[in-house]
Amino acid sequence: MVQQFLDAGIHTRVTAYRLLYYAVALVAVWILGLIALFVIGKFMSKRTLRSIENADPNVNATSSELSLRRAYRLLITVAGFYYYLSIPFVILLVIGVAALVTSHTCAWHHSEQSIWRR
Repeated sequence: MVQQFLDAGIHTRVTAYRLLYYAVALVAVWILGLIALFVIGKFMSKRTLRSIENADPNVNATSSELSLRRAYRLLITVAGFYYYLSIPFVILLVIGVAALVTSHTCAWHHSEQSIWRR
């Protein structure tokens, strides 16, 4: 009896909703990563510009300036890796949105035709 219930399409729908939930969660984490990179980058940029304005060009870089450069280099490296990690997300989002728009347009067109046939 339970197997009959699951074979009626419930199992497929539950699996589809579960996959949709995971996909939305993954995209949300990806977007949060983008926001974090932006905020940290903005902060590091302001600190770097302030450090450049206050530094004497005739003196060697101080230890705080060198640590700031290392941190900024690390941030740029992470952003570069994040860019390559983001390419599949963008491709899947474009394909997913196009499929969603197409399926809804087809469903709307089908419902409009059924209304006019009555």
